[in-house]
Amino acid sequence: MKLLSLIALVPLTTALFVPGPKNLKGQALADYINSRQSLWKAESPKISLASVKKRLMDVKYTKHPEGVKMLEAHTLPNAADDIPDEFDARTQWPQCQSISTIRDQSDCGSCWAFAGTEVMSDRICIATNGEKQIYVSDDDLLSCCGKTCGDGCDGGWPIEAFNYWKNTGIVSGGRFGSKDGCRPYELSPCGGDSPYGECPDNGYDTPKCKKQCQKGYDKNYDADKTHGKTSYAVPGAVATVQREIMARGPVEVAFTVYEDFYSYKSGVYSHTWGDALGGHAVRILGWGTENSVPYWVVANSWSETWGENGGYFRIVRGTNESEMRSLLVALALVAASYAFVAQKTIHPDPQAIVNKINAGQNLWKAAVKAKPIENIKKKLMDVKYTQLPAGTPEHPEITTIKDDDVPDSFDARTAWPNCQNIGFIRDQSDCGSCWAFGAAEAMSDRTCIQSNGNVNVKLSADDILSCCGNKCGYGCEGGYPIEAWNFWVKTGICTGGAFGDTTTCRPYEIPPCGNHGNITYDPCPDTEYDTPTCKKQCVAGYPTSYIDDKHFGKTAAAVSKKVAAIQKEIMTNGPVEAAYTVYEDFYYYTTGIYKYQFGGIVGGHAVKILGWGTEGGVDYWLVANSWAADWGESGYFRILRGTNECGIEHAIVAGMAKV
Repeated sequence: MKLLSLIALVPLTTALFVPGPKNLKGQALADYINSRQSLWKAESPKISLASVKKRLMDVKYTKHPEGVKMLEAHTLPNAADDIPDEFDARTQWPQCQSISTIRDQSDCGSCWAFAGTEVMSDRICIATNGEKQIYVSDDDLLSCCGKTCGDGCDGGWPIEAFNYWKNTGIVSGGRFGSKDGCRPYELSPCGGDSPYGECPDNGYDTPKCKKQCQKGYDKNYDADKTHGKTSYAVPGAVATVQREIMARGPVEVAFTVYEDFYSYKSGVYSHTWGDALGGHAVRILGWGTENSVPYWVVANSWSETWGENGGYFRIVRGTNESEMRSLLVALALVAASYAFVAQKTIHPDPQAIVNKINAGQNLWKAAVKAKPIENIKKKLMDVKYTQLPAGTPEHPEITTIKDDDVPDSFDARTAWPNCQNIGFIRDQSDCGSCWAFGAAEAMSDRTCIQSNGNVNVKLSADDILSCCGNKCGYGCEGGYPIEAWNFWVKTGICTGGAFGDTTTCRPYEIPPCGNHGNITYDPCPDTEYDTPTCKKQCVAGYPTSYIDDKHFGKTAAAVSKKVAAIQKEIMTNGPVEAAYTVYEDFYYYTTGIYKYQFGGIVGGHAVKILGWGTEGGVDYWLVANSWAADWGESGYFRILRGTNECGIEHAIVAGMAKV
């Protein structure tokens, strides 16, 4: 059915594979291909068939190894309907020279290492706004990753290249003969018009792993390494791959190569003739459409003399042409010493950022902040904590309320006016304790609501943050919201208010810092605050013991991802905690309904959702932040509802209080 639909769409241009004559070579091969279709042009191959085979790898490397971590599509900022008709990373990030660089793997099946290090180089540059222009060494990866990656010049798994970058690090490199990097490529170009002569009969052997830089290079091997932050596979849906490229840069892809491919000259490639020769890995950097035929823009690693426009090719998009499978990408978050390396601001001038946001839409307003964007990064957590741990149970959806009976607007503050703490905005200060704050706030609300207003307490974010331990996460570096709720059920949580509040057992220990409205506190630290020590006792003068002051939960679970199910949970049992991905533009929010506009990922965040509404025909969630009352809409913000904006609807947790 898919094939018939494609034929109906482009009957005059689509290349259909039909078995043809055997043993075609040279100009006869090109003529045959050109006579069979009009999507792409073939030429008498500049690379011999024998040489092409040596540049490929076993097709087993085009498949996912078992247990590969998959990207959660909802963490990507762009919705499917925001994807442009065409995109090219070379023009999107012109300051990144690596994106326009075509490498030459020569007669070695090192394509997996080449495409991987090309993508790594691109993403380092993109994440640092061009400040780091690093030619990541294909030679270091090829020679030193070993059996974990595969078999060197016989092929390797792209995902393992990125795992190696994350776990071990890779030094800088360069083309064969370059003096610029630590470990330039050791295998010389060969064949054709190459000044280095003919290619070896059996292809090159895999270089030996040399953990030292070339003579004359000014850094030692270990000091020269860059590291990846994470690695993951990208689901094969076209829109997901496009959104990933738009948000973070080019990706690596592995696919099957057929005999006709090596004669490619220009146009949109579609398999026309010949048998499978092997697997290949390349770098996708964009897409477009020509004569109604959608395509991917791809950089090959067979030198600038091959293909279209000096080393590139285009291939039909949306039909899994040649079993093209998006295998992996890795965020170019360099320097392993960081908890997570925050991407540099895309526009260094804050006013330019604000102008761009406000000019591009009218849903929300941005404004320049008194503090630099680095301030927000200390309040966030690793994005991994925005995902639900495997095996998290889910609350049964409330069935006593029909979806059609959910009101158009709802605000927990007015629904339960006796529970005054629902409207209390907290200040987590410069610590990534949002996961503990969002939990403590919602637990406090639910304790009051489910006791019919008889137990009106502020539960302690400090108690959760300091005492939950490694089960929850890493304190000021982040934690899993669901584990905070499990801690409430299993261990209980004492009362605790804002910094300095002696009317509760364990108030927050980390002071506010910097300027908040007309109030000036001590300057914020250069790095985030340390996680407080777990003290199982109340502040001096508090009349109740730590144990006796505890309040417990009865249940803890995830909430369905369905919008109506989330709404019914809130209007029945109280506010919930949500975790989502924060992008650069969010820092500049002042008012309105937030929708991602631009910028890289800054980190993960957790907040309390307490209601919803509609403004100007746009549905939104009403959310309490924990960045003090002078941020946003008096401490709150609104965010687009119903589209899983920034992942806010896919990791919601809550529980029932034991009252």
